[in-house]
Amino acid sequence: MALVLLPFTAEAQPSNPSDGGIRYEPLDSWPYAYENFLPGVVRTRKGDALEYTQLNVNLASGKLHFVEKGTIMQADMNTVYTVLVLSDVYINNLGVLYKVEREQAKGAYLSRRSIDMDRFNSVDIGYGVSSTTASSRKATLTGLGFNAAGGGNVADMSISRAIEQKGSGSVLPLKTDHYFYVYNILIPATKRDVLATPGVDKKAAKEFFKSSKINWNKPQTQYPLIDFLYDQLDAFNKKNQ
Repeated sequence: MALVLLPFTAEAQPSNPSDGGIRYEPLDSWPYAYENFLPGVVRTRKGDALEYTQLNVNLASGKLHFVEKGTIMQADMNTVYTVLVLSDVYINNLGVLYKVEREQAKGAYLSRRSIDMDRFNSVDIGYGVSSTTASSRKATLTGLGFNAAGGGNVADMSISRAIEQKGSGSVLPLKTDHYFYVYNILIPATKRDVLATPGVDKKAAKEFFKSSKINWNKPQTQYPLIDFLYDQLDAFNKKNQ
């Protein structure tokens, strides 16, 4: 399972760079994975590698945005396979980008950073934000490609306008979820979801959790499950062919 087949010669750089050593935090006026639109490469489902000068990942919708003739546009997610921005690789699953945290021959471990909508929709999300202000924030997100159903419309906003309103935003409440990606199946990295996956032997899985010392709060301890899940699904599929 090769995800990273992209021609890219730039030196690896840290994710989410910012000036002066200040950590970048996405804002309701700028719900993006990166502080600025950055050069990157998109690998299409046809195998083409397309280079872009300005790419970013919209955290609200999980879609890929790019700048064309001064306007923020949303990529046709039906054509996108993987995306490379800086040293970060993303894979498209059902129209949403997931960051590759670990890639192995039999699969990958992914993460998805998104807006914590429970906190965002609350009257007071911990920043003293009123419901009126929250409504205004939702309108801003809509303009930057946000859709409550997770759908995707072209952002269709000038990059200059987006940058102008960027500084007036508030920090977004975010959450990070993790997943196993094996056999082209996305499996949430939780004990319950792994055990509920069709084709996985529950008894064998529980024994593997114990012998491999899987800690569901520590992603790195979960990497051995990539091969385990692949082998389980592979055996199941071959048996049922």
